Amino acid sequence: MTQLSSEDHLKQLANSLHFMSDWLPQARQAPETTVPACPGWTLSDLYAHLSDVHRNVIQTLATAGTDRRPEPRGQNSEQHHSDPFDGFLESSRDLFKALTATDPGLACWGFGPPPRLAAFWFRRQNMEHLVHAEDLAQSLRSQEPAMAKEAHLSNETALDGVSELLDMLVPQRIRSGTVEQPAAALRFEAAGQSWIVGAGEVVASLTTDPVTMLLGLWRRRPLLSLAITTGDREVLGAFLQSKIVP
Repeated sequence: MTQLSSEDHLKQLANSLHFMSDWLPQARQAPETTVPACPGWTLSDLYAHLSDVHRNVIQTLATAGTDRRPEPRGQNSEQHHSDPFDGFLESSRDLFKALTATDPGLACWGFGPPPRLAAFWFRRQNMEHLVHAEDLAQSLRSQEPAMAKEAHLSNETALDGVSELLDMLVPQRIRSGTVEQPAAALRFEAAGQSWIVGAGEVVASLTTDPVTMLLGLWRRRPLLSLAITTGDREVLGAFLQSKIVP
């Protein structure tokens, strides 16, 4: 499949950042509200996490076009902002500026496969914020029943996100030993696109629309309940319950 351009990722990221900024006042009023898909997290933790991600990505982008590698995550000297919500507003602006000022074609460290280019971070930050914008929507819905998520997640964007996960992140987690390779091959299908995870004969298939597939794989939707499945649901379910996402 054709990957979205870095410009498209930047536009979608802007939508997600605006969404999270627009609803930040409500989150600030209920900072201890839990985040359903992230056990142990509150909205305060969610915004603090994103600020930490922003700082690390900005530091990484500063090395684009050089042979330098960024400091290991968590070892930069910058202190966390005392208020996670104010920190998010500041760091999100800085992140967007850094991405806008970076040529996506420059060599840049990333945890994806070669070629390692700055474009990796345009895509990764788009997907990171799409998923966490969904977290915000789910968390605040009890306080704001009329809330509608407005991140405008298109099928094309969702398919690119599924590709990032199944073509890059999951294989990487299998290689690192974080996730066991499924006992047999599994097929995932959405909008005419398909991905096979595992080796050997396909023993189970899962089919749904791109948005449900993306959010379901990231455990923001009950994927097995919403999708059409065929074959060995036990093998499929075991894989989906493994650590395919952080």
